[in-house]
Amino acid sequence: MITRIEIDGFKSFDDFALDLPPFTVLVGANASGKSNLLEAVDLLGQLIREPTSQTIVDHARRGGPKELFRRGPDGVPAGAMRLAAHVLVHGYTGYCHLRVEARVTYADPPDPLRVDTEVLNVHDHYAEDADWIPPSPNLSPGETGQLHCTEVPVQEAAYRTELAETSGNWRIPEPSPKAMSGVSSTYDTAPLAEDGKNLGAVLGRIARDPEAWYDFRADAVALLPDLVDIAVAANAE
Repeated sequence: MITRIEIDGFKSFDDFALDLPPFTVLVGANASGKSNLLEAVDLLGQLIREPTSQTIVDHARRGGPKELFRRGPDGVPAGAMRLAAHVLVHGYTGYCHLRVEARVTYADPPDPLRVDTEVLNVHDHYAEDADWIPPSPNLSPGETGQLHCTEVPVQEAAYRTELAETSGNWRIPEPSPKAMSGVSSTYDTAPLAEDGKNLGAVLGRIARDPEAWYDFRADAVALLPDLVDIAVAANAE
């Protein structure tokens, strides 16, 4: 779970920071930066899993890597961009509130962009700040896990798997009616794809749990009052 996001030098963002509650809705006019914020989170997730210049080339949305850097009034790109997040993860030692940061230094092609990543616990990051107030991330009811790593330095390798799994869910859904209308494989166990191509398989997994299916249908009707029913049919083949 992301509890804070910081963006500087990325597209329209200049020294931006936002503390996030468990549920957040972005509302704003066109071209106000909503998509840029989501793209920054998506890119940070990609860099957590593969911190290379090629990752930026492969995952730059709506333009090439040069377009990711904020430009000043003179049109010159910023010398660097920084993407950071506070992330609550659960590892073998319990819950840990981590700070992950990716710094990308600009270079003119064909020189590669330089990518540096760092993982700390949140406590360590603010240890020398006298005004720092310890965060209190929300745990789900019944979760008694303490933030076991708040008093000792984080060994990045110890939480690398948890960070990779968590950041794998930082995706931007772009559902395609054509993709969603296709037949899904009953072997599919992946999360819902960004374009929704495995929607049938995901619904089928939910439908196998009567309680979860009831909750899903109740939520769907709340959003679509005219909805009469939802059914999932398995292909005989």
